[in-house]
Amino acid sequence: MSTAQTIIRRSLRILNVIPMGASVPGEMGNEALAELNSMISLWAQQSATIPAIVPEDFALVANQGGPSNPYTIGTGGDFNTARPPQQNSVTGARLLLGSTSPVVTVPLAIYTDAAYDAIAIPELTSNQPTGVYYNPTYAGGLGRIQLYPVPSVATNSLRLYFNKQLAQWTGLTQDIDLPDGYEDAIVYNLCLRLAPMNGRTPLPETTQQAINGFAIVCDANSSKLRDLSADPSFLQHDWRYGYNIETGNM
Repeated sequence: MSTAQTIIRRSLRILNVIPMGASVPGEMGNEALAELNSMISLWAQQSATIPAIVPEDFALVANQGGPSNPYTIGTGGDFNTARPPQQNSVTGARLLLGSTSPVVTVPLAIYTDAAYDAIAIPELTSNQPTGVYYNPTYAGGLGRIQLYPVPSVATNSLRLYFNKQLAQWTGLTQDIDLPDGYEDAIVYNLCLRLAPMNGRTPLPETTQQAINGFAIVCDANSSKLRDLSADPSFLQHDWRYGYNIETGNM
């Protein structure tokens, strides 16, 4: 657990703005908190700084989810969770069939802008949707989730998988869990943001620590397990991989 106050104090101490053991003055702490949250918000736009993919489940309402009546997503929205900052922040989706025991989950397609725009009747209804479209609008801090076809029943739920960005601090004393290595990366990169406003020039080793910490975090998030894929052109002569409509061969 890390508080904003601890991170800010470390950064200001590294910059030699405050002496060792001193507390951060009130107004200085508030300005530094704004810079810290601004940096975390910027990091949320970069896929390499996202530490985890997290599923969340949401109840569905009959006849909601079309363009004229989408679900809002964000703090205080229909789906009350952190607003996904980018369209590709929604990495997967499943429909949870609530009338079965145990619950059966059905994979849903994730529509791009072009794919959703190509749907001739986006308000078409059905018991079960087959895909999800996320439009990262930001008015009121809310995005829009649309389903196709629009579900006509309320017995099922929607499970969305999100790139889980770091949370922002709501106050100096709030504790937030950080993945391993993140606190150092945040502290030293915050130094670079706080230095000009405090009349300091970061030491070369401080700048290098910031670069190294950010690179390590990005590298760790890019080193996830992935399924091995194969180019179909290498497999088209094997009957197990089906009929090739381009060559007419199995």
